[in-house]
Amino acid sequence: MAHQLDHYINGQTRPPSSGVYLDSFEPLCGQASGAVAAGNAEDVAVAVEAASAAQAAWRARRPIERGRIMLALAAKIREQSAALSEIERRETGKPPWQAAAEIEVAAQYFEFYGGLVNVFQGEKIDLGSGYHSYTSREPYGVVGVITPWNAPLNQAGRAVAPALAAGNTVVLKPSEFTSGTSVAVARIAVEECGMPPGVLNVVLGAGADCGSALVSHPLVRKVAFTGSPPGRSADRPHRRRPDHPSDPGAGWKIAEYHFRRRQSRSGYSGRGSSLHHQCWTGVSCRDTAAGPALHP
Repeated sequence: MAHQLDHYINGQTRPPSSGVYLDSFEPLCGQASGAVAAGNAEDVAVAVEAASAAQAAWRARRPIERGRIMLALAAKIREQSAALSEIERRETGKPPWQAAAEIEVAAQYFEFYGGLVNVFQGEKIDLGSGYHSYTSREPYGVVGVITPWNAPLNQAGRAVAPALAAGNTVVLKPSEFTSGTSVAVARIAVEECGMPPGVLNVVLGAGADCGSALVSHPLVRKVAFTGSPPGRSADRPHRRRPDHPSDPGAGWKIAEYHFRRRQSRSGYSGRGSSLHHQCWTGVSCRDTAAGPALHP
């Protein structure tokens, strides 16, 4: 059954500004299955501006309140697992058991990071009597997330969840071939879990049009990217900007916690591999004057 998929921006479904749609196909049989919005720089700008407008209020929320919304989203993903799994089965061609397993891991990401919202803390540094020295960690602001076709919601969850937990807002650009679950979960988050409009936005379209516009937008303060070598080439100009760090993730890497230190102007990132393999965290720092420190 053919379906039409539009952007989800600022808590609302939004058609592409150009009016153009891309054909989508079921890989299992090669038949056309619907149409996906062909977004462009104008659509990306609308999404980024919505995320930027929502970020101050999202950051100001008590961390435990952000965590409750994320835990509610994890529960809703599990509750609607059958429908989400069917979307991914249809779009990726995977067997039903594998699609269901990857939806469960996506729920685990939101559950895991929803439980960590109170651990992001600064430090008090003893410099002796008469001194008060401390560090604090702050969200970057708007984080751009670009995900590949092969594990759509799994990849989105591992990048989006830590960004939201840290108080960032997100513009997510999934693969144009497998966009369905990203839009569905953004809608669930806002309409069923109480996430404020603008905190999680999804723009659809080809990487050359949407992805390039997202990584080059001046309000996007960090990018988490997983994809092919050509996609990494498109992301390279963003990685050369010292004040715009990027996480060019490989298949086994998780997104960073998206923090920076106010006093020392260094960055903080937490990292863990896919939850169904192992889970660990680490810290790395960078000096923003010297440019972002990318992980191998």
